[in-house]
Amino acid sequence: MAVIATWPSNLPQVPSDYSVRARIAGDSFDTEEGRPLRWATSTVFVREVSVTFECTPNEIARFWTFYRDDLNNGALPFYWGDPAEDGALALWDIVGDGPEAEWVGPTMWTLSLSLLQTKAFA
Repeated sequence: MAVIATWPSNLPQVPSDYSVRARIAGDSFDTEEGRPLRWATSTVFVREVSVTFECTPNEIARFWTFYRDDLNNGALPFYWGDPAEDGALALWDIVGDGPEAEWVGPTMWTLSLSLLQTKAFA
């Protein structure tokens, strides 16, 4: 059994920007009259989170190594302490178009990620 990677401690732990969007875990259809009918299709709570980290050039290099080697170019999930949950470890997947690193200046990069977190409830 493979071991799930954890966000490296030598990378920034708290993002400079963090936004959340909950996904609707259900389906619906339009009726002839009135509101659409909706029903739950899952007991899993899914959140899409967009984060941006401010990084040094060394931290960006460490991130790309983590992404390439530990996450198999983003194909594998990882654990990261969710700052919205007091740092509690959660399982995340990188989604969307993948990570984006932007050079801000000689000593600063911004790293932007779209993440997906799922939580199962009984």
